[in-house]
Amino acid sequence: MISKFPFWLLLSLFFASLAPIQAQDKFDLGELQIDDLGADYCPIDSSAGAYYLEEYGQTRIASNMKVYFRKVVRLKILSEKELDQANVTVPYLNESSVRRIEGFTYNIEGGELSISELSRDNVFREKVDDDYSNLKLSFPNAKVGSVIEYSYEIEKGDYNSLNTWYFQRTLPVMHSEYNIKIPDYFDYQRMLSGYIGLNDASIEKEVGQWGSLNTTTDHHRYLALEVPAFYEEAYSPVYDNIIAKINFELRSVNIPGVLHKTYLPKSYGALAYGIAKSDDFDDDLKDARYAREKLIALMDSTATELDSAKRSSNI
Repeated sequence: MISKFPFWLLLSLFFASLAPIQAQDKFDLGELQIDDLGADYCPIDSSAGAYYLEEYGQTRIASNMKVYFRKVVRLKILSEKELDQANVTVPYLNESSVRRIEGFTYNIEGGELSISELSRDNVFREKVDDDYSNLKLSFPNAKVGSVIEYSYEIEKGDYNSLNTWYFQRTLPVMHSEYNIKIPDYFDYQRMLSGYIGLNDASIEKEVGQWGSLNTTTDHHRYLALEVPAFYEEAYSPVYDNIIAKINFELRSVNIPGVLHKTYLPKSYGALAYGIAKSDDFDDDLKDARYAREKLIALMDSTATELDSAKRSSNI
């Protein structure tokens, strides 16, 4: 019978000792038990004042060309200095919509499990500027020893770039998993950064329907376990450039009879040609008299290679 269990279920059972909280399904909220709240320190960093037990993300591209991103977070608060973790901010584009918001705070009170549900009074939306807004969640009854869990879904119409997934945080993360389903009509370039090795980075082919079309979908799964906290230090590179993450940039779309468009060139030569012919650069390049004079000096047939190199260094 064990061989018939889904792979993710076997995985969750195997790592039960590492991640004290295991819901029956990774996207189901409100099913934690009193035994799940026993941890009083982070298994991989005893100095941490809080840590992520689980972070799950799932992205799919629907046949209406909209992108749906769903995220589930479970976090344990261990000290008063991290009580602010119970105030969560989720940035999003104004052109997007955030829905299916759920959240719970779990405590042990008098030996019994106490569950406080996130209500509408604990959910706020704040416009930052013309492009961005923040979804703010304030978890009730959060205190040292609490576990907070929440989920939400973002719908956006822009499929040019998909959601960036961060495996690393400023707190330790026991289990970070990102699943993304990409129909064969879309070609994305994957960009993985950071210094954290992944425990799984696999792609499985799934044959099925995408709207009225028959197609093959690539199911990407990326998993990182026991990820240490990221500590930003003085004089270190920009935070977002070195933290462990993965993002996807659209190369092209080819939907038969519907849309065919290339977004990223296939070579640096094609990129340079496209920039040179763009409205932003073409007029300036045509009128670049100063560059023409310098180029003539460099191309002087009587100059030696050493002379040309010296001249170019002064430009």
